[in-house]
Amino acid sequence: MKWDMEMDKESKKKIIEAYKNKIVFGGMYCITNTATGKKYIYSAKDLAGSKNRFEFAKASNRCVNITLAKEWETFGGDAFIYEELETLEREEEQTNKKFQNDLDF
Repeated sequence: MKWDMEMDKESKKKIIEAYKNKIVFGGMYCITNTATGKKYIYSAKDLAGSKNRFEFAKASNRCVNITLAKEWETFGGDAFIYEELETLEREEEQTNKKFQNDLDF
């Protein structure tokens, strides 16, 4: 039993270390309403996270973006597409605030 607990601690350490060392990509992305052609441009410190939220919203047909809510209700989630426009890798020593400043437009 003790061996299992030690392995568990080691696994946790590896997972935490991997998280700390992961490369983060921020950037600009566009959500397009294909029914109207209207485009919405956003920036995000974590493009993968923004895409995951968008895909979850489509799968659950629940808009998580207040700007899109009315159109989402009218046309449904399938009318929207997500597209990455530009990516920027976060530098190792860069703070969240500085990274966000680089992304702001």
